[in-house]
Amino acid sequence: MKKLSFILISIIITTFYACEKDTESPVNMGYNYFPIETANYSIYQVDSIVWDDYNQTIDTFHFVVKLLIDSSFTDNSGRLAYRWKKYLRNDSSQWVFNTNYTITKSSQRLETIEENMRYIKLIFPVVAGSNWDSEALNIDDATNAIYGDVDYSTSILGVNYDSCAQVIYEEEVNLIQEIVHHEIYARDVGMIYRKDIHKQDKLNFLQGYNVEYKLIEYGQE
Repeated sequence: MKKLSFILISIIITTFYACEKDTESPVNMGYNYFPIETANYSIYQVDSIVWDDYNQTIDTFHFVVKLLIDSSFTDNSGRLAYRWKKYLRNDSSQWVFNTNYTITKSSQRLETIEENMRYIKLIFPVVAGSNWDSEALNIDDATNAIYGDVDYSTSILGVNYDSCAQVIYEEEVNLIQEIVHHEIYARDVGMIYRKDIHKQDKLNFLQGYNVEYKLIEYGQE
């Protein structure tokens, strides 16, 4: 009788743990850090500084960029891809078409084609410390991208975003040059911030640029 009771208890315990394992929450892959749907758009305030060492001038530019997911298609590899249109305008002018990008999103990564160059922008799952070669699909030298902070809150132009992920694509700062490329993505929104700095000290005058994108509006057309 004792032996039978022991067997029944063992079966109950085993069944309990098996059920508990089956009901574990699935891994949050972070796909919603870059939601893709036709007619999604994002509008950014863009501020830039350009240093010209030849003329020893410093120019500043302020404009607005709109990124619109225009339509979907099947790419050469048979995958679902999207046309991503970029528009520019000054403060009160009309939108002017600038260029086309392409976005392809798989279960492992998010790829973009910009100016005929393919980049790996994100990998999944989105986990702090995960790294990858963002240039692996083009002819440029390897660039080690890494997730910095993940699922943290930040504020852009007074708007708070609760769940964000920072991507560090490049970061090399020394006495001669500063090369920094960071982007921040928010769940259910997409990219909310971008900083791109490439500047060098040339005979006591700088050469290069500093561009910042800050999200001011997003939604569906």
